[in-house]
Amino acid sequence: RYALGGACRVLAGMPAPLGATALAGGVNFAVYSGGATAAALCLFTPEDLKADRVTEEVSLDPLMNRTGNVWHVFIEGELHDMLYGYRFDGTFAPHCGHYLDISNVVVDPYAKAVISRGEYGVPARGNNCWPQMAGMIPLPYSTFDWEGDLPLRYPQKDLVIYEMHLRGFTKHDSSNVEHPGTFIGAVSKLDYLKELGVNCIELMPCHEFNELEYSTSSSKDELLGIFYHKLLFTNDEIHIRRDKKLWA
Repeated sequence: RYALGGACRVLAGMPAPLGATALAGGVNFAVYSGGATAAALCLFTPEDLKADRVTEEVSLDPLMNRTGNVWHVFIEGELHDMLYGYRFDGTFAPHCGHYLDISNVVVDPYAKAVISRGEYGVPARGNNCWPQMAGMIPLPYSTFDWEGDLPLRYPQKDLVIYEMHLRGFTKHDSSNVEHPGTFIGAVSKLDYLKELGVNCIELMPCHEFNELEYSTSSSKDELLGIFYHKLLFTNDEIHIRRDKKLWA
């Protein structure tokens, strides 16, 4: 089978590791669903995601693309700048905890990063607080260069810990940073923290979440509480990165 106009070949894939994994020649996708009777991989271009439409849907064969409760597929070919999600069919009975609805495209819980609304705190078209989300597809050999950085290994008894709300720490104009409310903004304040005697930073939860899930809450609730309503544990919230381009 082929996808994306014949540009990519659809193969069986492997059940591990979960998530989207860049390998030689393509990307392996694997996702767990204990109740799904059918599944499909949905591919988006960034433009189609904004328009709330799927670019291409790849149905998964339960004989070839399923191992136990893990659905998997290998897409051989170039997927640069593509995004993905899944459709699952099965039982829809919310009173029993079953929410399998094939009309919805759901985000991979193991996605390494996700794209949703373009601007933090701004609803999508039609004042939609839950716009379509999609996972980013990693590029082959995209590894991080630690530049020789190593843990400092301070004894625990010597730690002076600063518990930090990452976005709130530099979001205000008074922080005087180039990239407020981001990781790089916090990094630019490290010398200031060292002057205070701080030698360890403990980040409050900064996983992906929907900042508009409780859109009627106060700004204080948003700052202190909403970060504990996490959407995905496997990646950081996209808006606290300086560079939000697709795996640039």
